[in-house]
Amino acid sequence: MSNKFWIPAAIGRCFSRLAEKNLEVEIFPSRLLSSKTTRNIVRRLSSIPGVINVYVDSINYYDGSDSVTKCLIVQINEPSTANKIDKVCRKILSIGYSIRTGKFTKPQPTISDYLREKTAKRLDAHSRRKD
Repeated sequence: MSNKFWIPAAIGRCFSRLAEKNLEVEIFPSRLLSSKTTRNIVRRLSSIPGVINVYVDSINYYDGSDSVTKCLIVQINEPSTANKIDKVCRKILSIGYSIRTGKFTKPQPTISDYLREKTAKRLDAHSRRKD
């Protein structure tokens, strides 16, 4: 592709699917983002009217000194906000990115989440008894 930004050809149709309750936009950079770039884009995205939340999917280095970001999920309350998000990404992410709309977070906890939480509580209670 000659264009360093990959955006769906039918971006209007892509963003028009956002007429549902929980609107989300996934931003997937072409490369991993540094923590500095991540902070910058999160700050800019959070300042856009209509953005409810910005979720960051990152990887921490082994020693915990720094982290890199794989993707961002932006929760919005109106479809027109998606175009504003795209404009911010064009300014900050010179490395290129892909953007898509859909549902990327779980609407409610799964059975696995419930069991994991229940097991963690049991282990915590068990460790307290030993002390």
